[in-house]
Amino acid sequence: MKLAVPAIDEERRPRRIGLVGLFCLALIAFLATSPLFAKDISKERGPLPTLEIAPGGSKTLTAAVLRFRAVGPSVGDKRIETLRDEIERGLAFSSEVLPLSHSAYLADELSPLLDGTAIDCDSWKQSGTDAVVLGEVRREGSQVRVDIRVVDVARCQEFGTGNAVGEPSRTRPWKR
Repeated sequence: MKLAVPAIDEERRPRRIGLVGLFCLALIAFLATSPLFAKDISKERGPLPTLEIAPGGSKTLTAAVLRFRAVGPSVGDKRIETLRDEIERGLAFSSEVLPLSHSAYLADELSPLLDGTAIDCDSWKQSGTDAVVLGEVRREGSQVRVDIRVVDVARCQEFGTGNAVGEPSRTRPWKR
């Protein structure tokens, strides 16, 4: 599944320093503790300065995964529920985006049709979610097709779309 990902504003993007940043920090730490730059603090009064390293300010995002809507001939309620569970498990495993508990939903948990029908972003904001995952499941010949749309709740606009096609006898692996 390919999602078109727009730029995330700086306040929501976790900062990562990478190898170059780590190298620079190590170099600064080395220079700061080097005898060439050391200051005699034996006559200083008061508490010694301390360096506190705290985890970054990145925020874990939440996503409400709605029950996908069946379109056309039935693919089975159990298959749709299994698909939803798999998506939520995948999100939880990533630890970047966590699924919102179903008990926190303040809007309908059944996905609307993906024909451009708007969702109630205000209710989802009150639910405490950052994104809503909508979807449709349909039969295509001997296979099952899943179409997905992700909505950014803060902006109330589409964040990305994707689809997957797979054999109906199993929910994974999906052909992409």
